[in-house]
Amino acid sequence: MNNKTKQLFTTFGTYGLFLFLSVFSIYWVWLKGPTYFNGDDLAFHLARIEGLSQSISSGEFLPRINYFLAEGMGYPTGIFYPELFLYPAAILRYFGFSVVTSYQLYLILLNFITFVIAYNCFYSVNKSKWGALLFSVIYGLSSYRMSDVLYRAAIGESLAFLFFPLVYVGIYQIIYGDKKKWWILAIGMTGLVYSHPLSTLLSCIFLLIYCLISIRPLFKDRSRLLRLVLATGAAALLSVDVYLPMLEQVLFQRLRMQDVSMFYLAKEAQSIGEYLSIAYNNIGYNNIGILIPIGLLIGLIYLKKESKENQRLLFIAILFFFLATSYFPHALFHGTFFNAIQFPWRYFLIVTFLVCWFVADSLVKVNKLTFKTRTTLVGLLLLLTIGLNLQNQLQLNKFRPTTAKQFEQLDGNSLGYGKEFLPSGMEAWATPTSLLSEPQDHVEITNMSRNNNAFFLHYNVSSSTRLIYPILYYKGYVAEVNGTEKAVEDAESYKGTNMHGLVQVTVKGKGTVLVWYKGTIIQKVSRWISLVSLMLFFFYIVILPKVTNHKDNNQRT
Repeated sequence: MNNKTKQLFTTFGTYGLFLFLSVFSIYWVWLKGPTYFNGDDLAFHLARIEGLSQSISSGEFLPRINYFLAEGMGYPTGIFYPELFLYPAAILRYFGFSVVTSYQLYLILLNFITFVIAYNCFYSVNKSKWGALLFSVIYGLSSYRMSDVLYRAAIGESLAFLFFPLVYVGIYQIIYGDKKKWWILAIGMTGLVYSHPLSTLLSCIFLLIYCLISIRPLFKDRSRLLRLVLATGAAALLSVDVYLPMLEQVLFQRLRMQDVSMFYLAKEAQSIGEYLSIAYNNIGYNNIGILIPIGLLIGLIYLKKESKENQRLLFIAILFFFLATSYFPHALFHGTFFNAIQFPWRYFLIVTFLVCWFVADSLVKVNKLTFKTRTTLVGLLLLLTIGLNLQNQLQLNKFRPTTAKQFEQLDGNSLGYGKEFLPSGMEAWATPTSLLSEPQDHVEITNMSRNNNAFFLHYNVSSSTRLIYPILYYKGYVAEVNGTEKAVEDAESYKGTNMHGLVQVTVKGKGTVLVWYKGTIIQKVSRWISLVSLMLFFFYIVILPKVTNHKDNNQRT
């Protein structure tokens, strides 16, 4: 058997193991049945999948508004909660799979890609296949990640686990490795933005700290600093389609998230003892797991013997672990954008990655251990990780039992715990096909129809009349009255009831009205900027090197 064949078998074996673990890690909670664990945010994400699938069915492939949510009134998840990486599940739903089956297959895919990216990221730096295998397994099956996947059903944060290895490898290559690979950081940060904006904020804090403690090599070679700026600029341009429409909407109107803080960092933070108790019981929404604290402790004991890079990682891991605890003065930041993080234990994403990387890297580089001892340690660590995952699943399987049939009865009113993106001060609620008119007398409405984001009707009124639609009011809605486009209004009161937050159109006489979500100029321009940036980025990192290599080869011959 030649080397190529051996490599092929090794690759297939490794990826086969990843596929097995992708299924195994969720089997008792989400595949075995007949009941499944109902995760904290699951109803919201299943509703997002359903709404996105319905938009695809109606020919709207990149919706800003999800019309399955808010009981048909439309919720701006496409603006505030990026849905790019939710398309695999939505497409499966579109092709006729049940929403439960679509979600099950999506979780397997999410797990598999996380394993693959983690493996290749570690190997790209350390060139150790068994080290990469160790890292990918203990990271992919880490307790906090699986709490995100299973207990919380936090799809956005689970996706962040997929992209964060790229963020670390990207910044490492820029400062200490091959600076020409700056594009890895750009891909990682862009992926985070399109996955979970809050995790992007955490990653920015990590990058800031990492750059500060690496400031000498960064400024010693200005070309490395230039690559960092280049990566930042590329990620910013690729992500314009997310943050510009979001910023535009927040500046246009006040939303619930700007008035009501559902969570405060100081109230959600817990002591080290409480976190360790949760880890020992191996169940909970913020379960960091017992292996991560043990890894931190071992790292501290042997700190002086570790490489400079591992010392940096341990320092940052300890700092982020401290930030997650109640010992940090979180109350000082309640009035700042840091409170948007909501839960300080979200820092466990960073802690988990850094400790898993440190553990795998240390076992790769330790020289005093014999091959047999090292192999035994790695094997025990892998078995322990898999065993803890199994134990966690068997515990979860006893709680919140929900049948597939119950999940299929989707609730369009599941907007997440905080309902953050509703208009501020909104009190009224409406059914999807209801229409209110003020005044009510001498008003004739006929041929009323609705198709997802378009609401059409004929009207015949004797005086100026306000039509209040069952549609949430956001920037981007327009009304065509007798073929002439006009802006919609924020609804006024109706019979003494405050209708603020719903769409209103004022008409007079006789004619037709078509209300629909057209979008904004900023939304359209930002999408084109990101699309053009993506094409240029792809050309720069894929096409251009091939063209350059081809020219070099021709010159040599």
